[in-house]
Amino acid sequence: MIGASAANPRPRPCFIYGNIAFAELGEPWAIYRLAPQSYAGLSTGRKREVMGQLEGFLQRTQADIQILRIARPWSVRDYIASTWQTFDRRHGGEEEIARREEGFKTLLHSHALAMEDRQIVRPDVYLAIRLHGSAGGVEELLGGDRLRQLWRRLSTVVGVSDARGLRYSELTEIERVERRTQERVLDYLECQRALGSEIAWLVRHAYLRGLGEPVLEHNFRPQALAIENEKGEELGFEPCQWDLLRLHTDHRVRIARRHLEIESERGVSYQAALVCGALPEEREFPGPEAELMFNPVDLEFPVDACLHCEFVPNRDAQRLARKRMVDADELWREEASSEHGASPDTEDRPAEARALQRRLGEGDHPPLLRSALTYMVCSSDGLEDLEERIERLRSEVGQRIELHRPIGAQHDLFLATLPAQGMGLSAYREHLLPEEVAAMVPTASSHAGSEIGPYIGHTLTPSRQPVRLDLAEPAQEDLPTPLLFTGKQGSGKTTAMQLVEHQAFWQGSDPIVDIDPRGTPEEPDHRIHLIPEVEAETELIVLSGEERYRGLIDPLRIAPEEIRGDTAFGFAVELLPEPVPAPWQTEIRAAVEVVCADLERDQVLGEVVEELKKGNEAAVEAGRALSVHANAGLAKLAFGLPGREVAEVGKRRVISLQIKALELPSPGTPRSEMSALERLGTALLRLIAMYALRLCTARRDRHSVCAMGEAWVLFNSNVGRSLLDRMARFGRFQNVTPLLDTQLLTDAEAIRPLIGAVMSGGVKTPEEARAVLELHGLDEDPQQIQRLMSYERGRFLFTDYHGQSVPMYVDPCDPRSRATFGTTPPPRAQTGAPVLQEAASEP
Repeated sequence: MIGASAANPRPRPCFIYGNIAFAELGEPWAIYRLAPQSYAGLSTGRKREVMGQLEGFLQRTQADIQILRIARPWSVRDYIASTWQTFDRRHGGEEEIARREEGFKTLLHSHALAMEDRQIVRPDVYLAIRLHGSAGGVEELLGGDRLRQLWRRLSTVVGVSDARGLRYSELTEIERVERRTQERVLDYLECQRALGSEIAWLVRHAYLRGLGEPVLEHNFRPQALAIENEKGEELGFEPCQWDLLRLHTDHRVRIARRHLEIESERGVSYQAALVCGALPEEREFPGPEAELMFNPVDLEFPVDACLHCEFVPNRDAQRLARKRMVDADELWREEASSEHGASPDTEDRPAEARALQRRLGEGDHPPLLRSALTYMVCSSDGLEDLEERIERLRSEVGQRIELHRPIGAQHDLFLATLPAQGMGLSAYREHLLPEEVAAMVPTASSHAGSEIGPYIGHTLTPSRQPVRLDLAEPAQEDLPTPLLFTGKQGSGKTTAMQLVEHQAFWQGSDPIVDIDPRGTPEEPDHRIHLIPEVEAETELIVLSGEERYRGLIDPLRIAPEEIRGDTAFGFAVELLPEPVPAPWQTEIRAAVEVVCADLERDQVLGEVVEELKKGNEAAVEAGRALSVHANAGLAKLAFGLPGREVAEVGKRRVISLQIKALELPSPGTPRSEMSALERLGTALLRLIAMYALRLCTARRDRHSVCAMGEAWVLFNSNVGRSLLDRMARFGRFQNVTPLLDTQLLTDAEAIRPLIGAVMSGGVKTPEEARAVLELHGLDEDPQQIQRLMSYERGRFLFTDYHGQSVPMYVDPCDPRSRATFGTTPPPRAQTGAPVLQEAASEP
């Protein structure tokens, strides 16, 4: 059934030409696909920016529009197929690739099991704009819709025009107007022209709501017959409208009093149309009563929304406002003279009408938009489930907004949700200002993460949108690569970091260097190497003061050439007891420069000591002090001797670096309050990070990962920030993604430009929450601060590499990974259960 009388069947729309759909041949609409904007995790200030963009667009467009927000089914099968595209088959032998394929397949299977019971949908947003300037002539001068329609009919009857055909000159003018229209849209919104096949898909989708994804016919092209004059010259064409009937005739529509039953090969789709009633005069933004196209359609079941807006110029809008003001005054006088006086609503109406009149008279001269918002609720499980979903939608919209379910008009409302259609029921239209329509935020979404990549969790919204992350994405798209994990102890940041490491392992990243500064072989903090498949390819290195590791992380050996001297000097000064005499610093700096300049000498700190021995008294004293302190304990790791061979490590795919007896201060401890061992610990950890980065950049043709705990040591010194800057700038072409884990943030403003993506767990204090919001590029907002302080284990605020933010839950789907990565002891009830059972069995 096509939604028209049997005597005069016609498709809706009647013709499609590129991204131009004709409701009738004289009524062209340009259709665009809008890019959804990540919205759920934004602060109030950023949400107002999104609304401001939409408001600017609505004020400038000066045309009738239709916005379709489509709940498009998200396919787990498509997820698996697209995620396989991130699997790297270019490296390794056949046996390794086969082993990784099997492991990756198991990983994706666990993801599929976690998502199979969810009805996941993703919003697609389409914008249709009526191309007013394309009509020309008398039709354009008439202005109103009804007058234009009457003129078209009259001109057809008297032979002035032919309603069946289009002249090439008309089509050229339509295309010119469409190009100008797209330029106006692009000034405010990111959009692309919709394909003709997409417009056809929108029609098919309307019939199959709740039943799955309709087939997208990429080769679909509506046909037309050429119109020739007596000389055989082509003047235009007549669309063959019957070939659009295929979009409708596969379905049978049963029209009930308050719902539709649409039968197709996929089954029966039960649908109901609900129209938004009168809006409260005062609505808080952001809030559910204002965000009418975002909150209701982010539910756990699919809901489509269709917004119709007819443009009312400011001059006409002011006349309407004056009439509203007169009517409000008359009503107030009538009720005020009655026995009980005027009601509270009547008392408020004159002031509200005058406020509207003042707004319309302001300098920007805003128009009014005669608007109607329709929701399409669907179910494939019958009427009972449909009614439950309708009540759930009503509760989400709120008690102050009525959702009408017009009796006998369900099919008309259904047809109005097809592309390039106007709102048929005028009784439900309401005059709104552009800012009121923009507050509905039709482009808002709850999505963040990579377009393709493994599943890492879901958003903290009823729809539980999947969040995906491909660590190789930023390097491929020339974005800063570091990913920072923050949060209080027990927030789950270490588990989240190991989860993405594990997925990168199966994707083919090599090497994966993991720095565990707090763990020991007996009680590791980072446990990725305990996964059996990973353990088989892991090289576990426990760094200590043993002679075999002497000089492994000597700064002159591992630091990049351009910062080699600064790194060596900085470590030498940190190694010595404070305060370091100024003459000593001068001599050490000079000796380091001499060694760096002489490429014939071994590039190790032992050569610096030898050079100091040749100098004056201050140089000799500095060399002796440096030698004494550098030859004790863990300091040997950074003090290489001339002629001494250094142990070679890093031959396997996963390199786990643990540091035995490393002393680190509490995060945030001022350097002046650190002990000598703590200063040495922070200096060594920075060198280990530099060494790990060197291991990762040995092969640029293969993506690698460098994961580091206690990353705050990079933030509180010039040497550490220099290293972090190198990670951000060179990680792109070196094809390495650093993963940084820290409890405390210091100087978020300085760190933010160096970080590509951030995942922040719970915090303890409002000050920490403000630093987190600054790091995410979000405004301080009381609700966001309270949300961050309430986050429990596994809940994060995630800002991806493209700046999209969402609150999310990290979900290690594989039970084995969940048990391995977690460091929390089992609950007391689990360990005590057998004892309690034995006690219960005693008499």
